[in-house]
Amino acid sequence: DTKVIFASPILRRETNYPINADLIAEAVLIKQPTDVKTIQRRTNYRAVIVPDSDLNLRVWRIGRCAYLKDRPATAQEIPTRLRDLSTGGMGVTFLAKDGQPPRVASEDRLRIQLTLPGGGQLLIEGRLRYPAKLPTDAIEVRAGIQFKQLNGDLEDRLVIATLTKIVGEMQRAEARRYRLGIA
Repeated sequence: DTKVIFASPILRRETNYPINADLIAEAVLIKQPTDVKTIQRRTNYRAVIVPDSDLNLRVWRIGRCAYLKDRPATAQEIPTRLRDLSTGGMGVTFLAKDGQPPRVASEDRLRIQLTLPGGGQLLIEGRLRYPAKLPTDAIEVRAGIQFKQLNGDLEDRLVIATLTKIVGEMQRAEARRYRLGIA
């Protein structure tokens, strides 16, 4: 789940380095790296949203103490287009509203309403993960939203089950499109 990146010069290369009495491998000796970076890899499959998908998205900024199920003010809605979806989050594109750049920040709580094929709705809380700061003159901004950690009560398990079902159906549809050559 974690990727480690560093750059360091090779000091020596040995083609027949003995690991133990029975195993010999090719090995390199490198200088101790000065900078090591780790990158957390996604653990959830992200299904790409196709234009003819029946999945619709609405996103609002809500206050820290607001109840998720309360209907927020229309002015707090952020025009958003859904790009991909997983059980842990989603990729979105925030759009300008009335010629003004999208107003959202990583400290904002987001109320996410997914309207599902068949008419059901799913409410989830999320936070902006990427980019951490939006450009002030942007008309469209690609961003990532991470869903709130679900704590395992009945309501949260239903949300996880519904997301898993949706992502699974979308993944199967992607596989069918790929097999048919229309991916």
